[in-house]
Amino acid sequence: MCVVPCSSWGATFWVAHSLVVLQGETNSSEPAMAGLETSFKAYNRRSGRLVRHLDIVLHWQDPVGNTTEIPAETLVLSQHGCRVSCSARLKLMDEVIVWWPEAHQDARARIVFRVLDVTKNFVELGLEFLDTNNFWRIAFGPTSLPEHLDG
Repeated sequence: MCVVPCSSWGATFWVAHSLVVLQGETNSSEPAMAGLETSFKAYNRRSGRLVRHLDIVLHWQDPVGNTTEIPAETLVLSQHGCRVSCSARLKLMDEVIVWWPEAHQDARARIVFRVLDVTKNFVELGLEFLDTNNFWRIAFGPTSLPEHLDG
C-alpha cells in the first residue's frame, strides 16, 4: 500500500487505494473542489460506516440567540457521527443538536466537514457527536482501511 501526499490548489491530498482526502483550504475557482471544507488535518476513521437514509432535525442557535431548526437526511452513519444533507448554511466547528424523531433522542454534535452544492441549494455536513458513542444504537465494525492508515 502506498500513501502519497501531493499538493495542488493550495491544499494537500493524501492518496491511498484511489481514496483522496483533502486537508486545508480549497480554491473555489476549481469546480471539482468548490465548497469543500474540513477541519481535520489527517485522515482518521474510528469506526466503520453504514449508508442509511434517516430523517433527522438539526437545531442550533445563531449568534444573536435565535433558535433555528431544519430537517435533514442522513447519508452515512458512524459510531461517532454522520454525514447529512440539508439546506442549512452552517460553518465548520458550529455546534448543533441532532434530533432523531424515530428514536426520540438527541445529541450534541459539531460540524467537522461541509461541501456546498449551489446548483442544488443543499449542503452535505459531516457531524461529530460530542457526548455519545451509541447514538444510532448500532454495532459498528472496524474501519476498512489498514491500521497504518487509520490515524
